[in-house]
Amino acid sequence: MPLEFINSGRQNKIVAEQVIDFSDVVSGTPKKLMFLPGGAYSITGKIIPLVAFNSATSDVLDVGTLASGNAYANDANIHITTDVALTGLPKVVDGSGTDGGLWLYGTWVGVSTAPTAGQVVLNVEYCVLGRSQFDTGTNR
Repeated sequence: MPLEFINSGRQNKIVAEQVIDFSDVVSGTPKKLMFLPGGAYSITGKIIPLVAFNSATSDVLDVGTLASGNAYANDANIHITTDVALTGLPKVVDGSGTDGGLWLYGTWVGVSTAPTAGQVVLNVEYCVLGRSQFDTGTNR
């Protein structure tokens, strides 16, 4: 491959995070969490508990779209640090829509008594096609 075709541009992964507080959610009701821009790829996620939810039985978080609340993650445990596979997401977020990307929604689902405490952070990392933060040079 000729050197003029080598891409020596590099980028760090972008990190988006959204704190979800027990007082911000109602069981079964989707909440807009974060936007993924067109061209986003290599998308990974993690749920990290900050304050334990203290509802009586169980608490999970679904991640998806407004139309399909658990399209990307179903019943993710919010009581331990949990990798979220985000399996339903496209390999590359299509930027052809009117907003040029994709909104992620979270739906907290609790069973039995509503919590009076609890807080988690949804951490999502991704790269963007065609983006470069620095260049290593073609001869390094």
